[in-house]
Amino acid sequence: MKGFLPVIIIVFASGSAFGQTPQEVKRLEASSSKGDAQAQNDLGLCYLNGRGVERDLEKAREIFKESARQGHAGAQFNLGSLHMVGMGVEKDPDIGIGWIEKAADQGDAQAQYNLGVYFDEGLLTEKDLKRAVELYERAARKGYAKAQFNLGLKYLKGEELEQNQKKGIALLEQAAAQKHAGAQDSLGIVYLEGQGVVRDPKKAFGWFKEAAEMGYASAQSNLGICFENGHGVEKNPRMAFEWFGKAAHQGHALAQFNLGMCYWNGTGVEKDVEKSTEWIKQAARLGSQLAQEDLAQRYMHGVGVEADPAKSAFWLRKSREARK
Repeated sequence: MKGFLPVIIIVFASGSAFGQTPQEVKRLEASSSKGDAQAQNDLGLCYLNGRGVERDLEKAREIFKESARQGHAGAQFNLGSLHMVGMGVEKDPDIGIGWIEKAADQGDAQAQYNLGVYFDEGLLTEKDLKRAVELYERAARKGYAKAQFNLGLKYLKGEELEQNQKKGIALLEQAAAQKHAGAQDSLGIVYLEGQGVVRDPKKAFGWFKEAAEMGYASAQSNLGICFENGHGVEKNPRMAFEWFGKAAHQGHALAQFNLGMCYWNGTGVEKDVEKSTEWIKQAARLGSQLAQEDLAQRYMHGVGVEADPAKSAFWLRKSREARK
């Protein structure tokens, strides 16, 4: 086990008859009292989310446990997730993984994916890439988009397993067809750079646009780059500025840098050295090597900021560290 517990984001398994009104909750309670495992899982979700009843995490855990003991995969996953993050119970990753494994063994794709992430990233347990890939494969075959995306990237890049760009792209396309924004953005990069396919900037632009319109920051940044450089679309400085702005406001470092440069060069907007410097600073703080290098020069020459050799040296050092 590792010496720290990372922050884990859990998406709980939904129910088939999710109660939202007091009347629906009463119906679920009646069925639950008769041992209906599905109703118990649904009722647990009501208490977990405070729908139709006052939120009660301990009660949610107790109800999930009743359903889980009957072999309900969704409840096993939900119970395991509560133990993983310590909701309604003391945090205990070992118990949590145990319940999630039970759900995964029953073929629950969400459990398989989440378990795959734990082994892939070494969260709460030692990294085990082979097991992670097996779990992603199982979930991907069931059409689970997040697993298709993770697995697709691994095959595409070939960084942790034998490269297979054709398989990687096919998996990304499956996830993208389910509106997975990350997969759409990745396909945009594939077609823009010609990774395992004939380079097609127009197709790249289409994928970036679809993901960007769903609010995906990386795709918004990439769409800005397309408009700025004329990749798959006519150059449009104003649109480049707008899309960089959307991504920048979501904390995307490269978009913040590019937005800063828009203000610096007057690309799609009036020149504004002060605003340019503020965006460059934000990008630099988030680790953008380009922004750190730029900011170092600004402090060296007193452009948009008071000249400060010490700060210049600090950001130049940061930029060199980022290159490593």
